[in-house]
Amino acid sequence: GRLQLIVEARNSFENGKTDLSDVKDPFVLAGLISMFFLQLPEPLFSFELYDSFIDVASETEATKDDRIKEVLNKLDPSSYRLTQCFFSFLHHKIHLNALINNMTAKNIGLVFGMSLLKPKIMTPEAVKLVFKQCSLVEYMIEHYDRIFLPIEITSWKDAKWNDDLPTAGALITPQQMQMIEYGEIVPGLSIANPNPTSTSTLSI
Repeated sequence: GRLQLIVEARNSFENGKTDLSDVKDPFVLAGLISMFFLQLPEPLFSFELYDSFIDVASETEATKDDRIKEVLNKLDPSSYRLTQCFFSFLHHKIHLNALINNMTAKNIGLVFGMSLLKPKIMTPEAVKLVFKQCSLVEYMIEHYDRIFLPIEITSWKDAKWNDDLPTAGALITPQQMQMIEYGEIVPGLSIANPNPTSTSTLSI
């Protein structure tokens, strides 16, 4: 099945046998991204902020944008930056092309809602709140430009990076984040472990 293809693609990439640009099935690529987030030791939105994000999902639109910003600002700097880059990619590259790819913000929310935000222990009560996780991701994709500040550069290729700038313990470098944002393949970036200098990997 497709899961086997996803695992094979990940293992092949991890072993240096293939480049992700060789993977032509968009569902396999989406599966690789989802697998990456699912296998993080802690979800991108953190266990600590789970309740806060769930509460925000119930806010009215009049207050929701500000409340989302407030909770996002509690993320550590590297998680915030990755969130911004990933949601920029989902909004500009996927959502705005929904007429072509049939991936609306709602559909994307269903794909990534449970991998970006989840409780430490999945109780029966938490299962009932999964729809809020998905709806929050949907809302953040749809209203990306209202929630995040603009990213100033227009192309990672034109960027002038200062390697001496601190990255606040980021899992990946600013260059790699920018490449993710603009839908580029990141050389040396592990699907199982986003830190290219580390030898540890996450298994499934």
